[in-house]
Amino acid sequence: MKMFVKPCVLALVATIVPAANAHFLWVDVDTSTDNKPEARFYFCEAATPGSDKLLDRLDPTVAWVLLGNNELLDLSLSAWRDEDEGTAALVAPVPASDARSIEARCCYGVFTHGKTSMLLNYYAKHLNRISPADLPNVSVAERLALDIRPAIADDRLVLEVAFHGKPAENVPLVVTDSQNVDHEIETNTQGQASLAAPVSGRYAIRATYVEPNASGEYGGKPYSQTRHISTLTMTLAAVGTGEATSDKISATELLNEARGARAVWNAFPGVRAKMTLEVDNRAASGTITIDEDGTATLEGFGDLAGTFVREQIDSMIMHRMPGSTVEDTGADYEPETGTHALGRKVRLAEERMGSVYRIKDGVITEVNRVMGPMRFTISVMRIKRNAEGKYLPGVFTVSFWDKNSGNLLSTHTYSQTWRRVGPFDFPEDLIIVSAEKNTRRVVKMHFSDYKLLGGKK
Repeated sequence: MKMFVKPCVLALVATIVPAANAHFLWVDVDTSTDNKPEARFYFCEAATPGSDKLLDRLDPTVAWVLLGNNELLDLSLSAWRDEDEGTAALVAPVPASDARSIEARCCYGVFTHGKTSMLLNYYAKHLNRISPADLPNVSVAERLALDIRPAIADDRLVLEVAFHGKPAENVPLVVTDSQNVDHEIETNTQGQASLAAPVSGRYAIRATYVEPNASGEYGGKPYSQTRHISTLTMTLAAVGTGEATSDKISATELLNEARGARAVWNAFPGVRAKMTLEVDNRAASGTITIDEDGTATLEGFGDLAGTFVREQIDSMIMHRMPGSTVEDTGADYEPETGTHALGRKVRLAEERMGSVYRIKDGVITEVNRVMGPMRFTISVMRIKRNAEGKYLPGVFTVSFWDKNSGNLLSTHTYSQTWRRVGPFDFPEDLIIVSAEKNTRRVVKMHFSDYKLLGGKK
């Protein structure tokens, strides 16, 4: 199973279209302007509102809702637009308490890529307000030609893919879990694939099934194959893992396990790579060399690699070096009411920087510290898992406040992707959007042609 952090644009299938053109039909439930629940049908890379310029791609979409008594209610769709955001969806009111699943299908038409013309059929399903015990009763969508059917078994999320009601083998799926981490899995001969230790939260799942010899003509255009793409969104209630685990171990053990789950450069020999640096509207290319102690040397960038850029590179390296955590003499759980979206709050004992962490599902999702006259917070929204299951940062923010007044001084947003070189995970792209004192800076670094030093390959 391959795991990776979802980029801004998901690939449909690498052999079909470039990632920037990959869009799918999704359905979710949101609140309308008059505070009533409504189904929203998106044409987008992810299960979020799509561009208003693409709304016509959903025509014609047929949608319905499965009610608690197993009655099917057809939905009448209308257009919804957010002019400020430039997004749009097809929407329909749904009965909040009685809707069990919401489903839709749409024939996109014939799409040509290279020498291949294909008929694209989209399907979407949303399971509404469910618990694991409810899944067997609501997971089957008989009116969808390609259907993703979830279940919980042996503390695993099991996904069965059915094509016209029969198990479909060797079907690739992309599962975005409740931590916004994507998993690539594939169905077996029984049409099933699974993930370990499902936790409560929102899931978005996509499957693609190909009929290579299903040819014909649609709208006056011939096609040589038919592709079916189905999506599923759902929010799982607690299934016995996740947040409750923190009550079974001490705060020190919880923190140490999360620290030990980070991906670091053990036995690091040093590395050299090409690097392209962009700062706002300026750009330069050169090389970066990181020695075995984690010291970076930049060549070819001139004054473009100023203090801010070097600080970012040093921080990125420091967090990958072994022993990069703050020394402490133990930790304690902070008393809280309710459940926080970023996990359990843990405070280090007898530590001069007053470090406070949040930990969710074995990941350090937030760090709060005091640094001289300032305090700062690192909040992690997305991670990536490497081949060993260790985690790396994907999307996170760093905010700085004046310690005494509480005024926000600056905020930095990071988006980072990674690539594997031998036993190490190195950055591929790092984008930073920084805002402070009425100024804004955008920095992008792209790394390529990595070569390990010290004679290692």
